[in-house]
Amino acid sequence: MFMIANNITQIAYLCAKLHNTDRIIFTGGFLAGNPYLMSRFAYALQFWSESKIQALFLRHDGYLGALGCMLNGTKNRDPDEEGSLFTKDVK
Repeated sequence: MFMIANNITQIAYLCAKLHNTDRIIFTGGFLAGNPYLMSRFAYALQFWSESKIQALFLRHDGYLGALGCMLNGTKNRDPDEEGSLFTKDVK
């Protein structure tokens, strides 16, 4: 788990550096309720970024991946299409 946490954190750090961001939000079931991994991610990110990038963890993140997939899959759909999750604004 130590090796996996360091690997994930290093990839996240490199992506953050590439996109000039100073915060990374870590989510997912891999971290849920695991304070050891959260501390490992935070420490590794602090090490690689020389304390320039902050690691953030969400308290209730269990469904964020599913929500992202849902929104990504519906972004080009017509609101009038049957089964669409969105509707047009009513004026």
